[in-house]
Amino acid sequence: MKSRYKTWAKDSYIALGLNVIFFVIFLCLFQIHFETNDDNAMALMAEGAYGGYTSHLVFENLIWGKVVNVLAGLFPAVKWYLVLQYGMIFMAFTFVSYIFIRLQGRKAGLVSSLFLLMVFGYQTYVVFQWTRTAAVTTIGGIIILAFGLEKARKRWEKLVFLTVGALLCIFGSMIRFQFFMVCAVLTGGIILIRFWEIFRKKPEGWKRRLGSYLLVFGAVACGSVVIFGADRLYYQKNEEWKYYLEYNQLRADLWDRGFPDYEENRDLYERLGISESDMQYYHCWNMDTELLPAETLQKLVEAKKEQKGITAEMIKNYFKEYPAQFLSMPLFAFFLMLSLIAIALNKRNLYFVVYEFVAVMTFEFYFFVINRYGLPRIDAGMWMSSIAVVLYGMSEDIGKIQVKSRKWIAVLCGVVLAMNLSTFHENRELEEISTDLSRNFFELVSGDEEKLYIFSMHSEPFKLETSYDFWEPARLGDAANVYYMGGWEFNVPVMEHMLRRYNVDNIYRDSINNGNVLIVADSDAELMQNYIKENYDETANLIFLKDIDGAKIWRIRNKKVKLQKKIDMAAKDIKSDINVEIADGELNVSGYAYKENSNSFQQYAFLKIEDSRSGEIFYADLPMSNLEGCEDVMNGKYSAISGNMRVDTDNNCKVSVILQADGKLYEVFTSAVDNQRSDIDI
Repeated sequence: MKSRYKTWAKDSYIALGLNVIFFVIFLCLFQIHFETNDDNAMALMAEGAYGGYTSHLVFENLIWGKVVNVLAGLFPAVKWYLVLQYGMIFMAFTFVSYIFIRLQGRKAGLVSSLFLLMVFGYQTYVVFQWTRTAAVTTIGGIIILAFGLEKARKRWEKLVFLTVGALLCIFGSMIRFQFFMVCAVLTGGIILIRFWEIFRKKPEGWKRRLGSYLLVFGAVACGSVVIFGADRLYYQKNEEWKYYLEYNQLRADLWDRGFPDYEENRDLYERLGISESDMQYYHCWNMDTELLPAETLQKLVEAKKEQKGITAEMIKNYFKEYPAQFLSMPLFAFFLMLSLIAIALNKRNLYFVVYEFVAVMTFEFYFFVINRYGLPRIDAGMWMSSIAVVLYGMSEDIGKIQVKSRKWIAVLCGVVLAMNLSTFHENRELEEISTDLSRNFFELVSGDEEKLYIFSMHSEPFKLETSYDFWEPARLGDAANVYYMGGWEFNVPVMEHMLRRYNVDNIYRDSINNGNVLIVADSDAELMQNYIKENYDETANLIFLKDIDGAKIWRIRNKKVKLQKKIDMAAKDIKSDINVEIADGELNVSGYAYKENSNSFQQYAFLKIEDSRSGEIFYADLPMSNLEGCEDVMNGKYSAISGNMRVDTDNNCKVSVILQADGKLYEVFTSAVDNQRSDIDI
């Protein structure tokens, strides 16, 4: 009894120690990063960055979202969204390592665990993505449940393994239910083949064994489905979230998987009021619920389904890409290597190999049909499932081999390491992600609470999700004035509440001449202007206001600038140096102007031109940007001024530069300009 306990304890310590070592190595030696921005976007919502905590994380379960909400409220300095997921991943790896050591013996089990961590560990600890988390926890959960049913000797041991296995499976289903189902089918090969073997051989107590499998896995499956169903039902009961889910599904069908061809469906597009230039704008991932309501999107989805379907040509194209494309996947190479070893050890293992390969090919075809194939997070999860099944299925055969020589262990580990070297090298070659500029920009935006900042989907170079370090949580209200024009975050109720706080219903129409709404856009700015002109106001223009470390900020106007407030002469705390030049009928303004001890990001400059003969006054926005050599935001960092406009050189005029700071207007420069003088420098 004592020796058995000592064996259990030693195996447990080995599994735990090995996983701790690998976890530390991955965290310290590799650049951990998100595969996509989706995780950080969901974390921001759960942490209350948009002005209030929400458990509605769209793709992840409400229960999970509520757990993150509560912990973020109690301990806001910790990024619970990541910490809890990493904890579950670590638990899955540690228990599976222990299982391999128990089934295969310490030396062989150690090799299998090293293989597991070198291959799977990198794919989940280093390249983080919630789909991968769902995969690892589901795979680990099913293997742990199978071990608990088949090999656990003591009642307490069986209870521990069944509890942990069920917990991991349920957790995987809450993180991403759809991929939980994929991994459950793949990893379920263990259970299906065990079922078949027991039913075929009918050993003593075979009905009881089958009953225990059905009871345990049936309970876990039902629990997962019930939790997912309750989550969806809760969304359906709320009209806002119900509409959002419907709209987001249509968005995914079109933006993620492709619109129907415009030329082939020109009549449909024209009936729906969608022009080719509109489609150019939509292809930039920007959206519009007024011109693209759910009904319109539904008609486009239906048109695409009529065109696509599963055809002989599609099947032919699929087999052109697969399985040949597998050859470029390191995880497939590992699967192939393990499969050959498994079959060599015992022909019975061919069942596991064939099942997994056919299942992966089937799922790949499904993803090919819906145009979501080739995504690393999906391929990684599927091959991890297949590798885990083969590795677990051949455990008994490995356990019969006496691994006495440490050299063989070193050789096997060396082979696995060599096959991973290219992947590890790619990680070392990644440019280190710097959040400094992005963080600075969004801190400036967040501090300007009176204004709503609407970001296009090409608002380079900064994204809110990249303004935080990997483990850094958002603060409550960090992005309470940040709205995105597209992506799955578009139209989310928590974002719509934000719009209502700024009295905005339509992000295009209600931004025109709205001094409290600014647009952040870059490569798609011209497309946006054309879109607004064509669909909302043909006289509207995007007016360039600021360039902040590369981020371009605009305002939408359809009429001339009017300054209603009293304009004061420059006070002592106004610092400026303005240069005005006239050449070829164009007036150019450059220099800087700012108010001391005042946020230069929230200051604006205007050009005032007064016709000396008629007395007519014209105002124009002057773009502002970084002042070279100045790093103090409160004292002129963003005070550089540059702008130009056409003028009538036949008429003399008076030129002034107006600075808006702290709600007041200051005339910081004024001079008469005539057609005899080409430059003025004051």
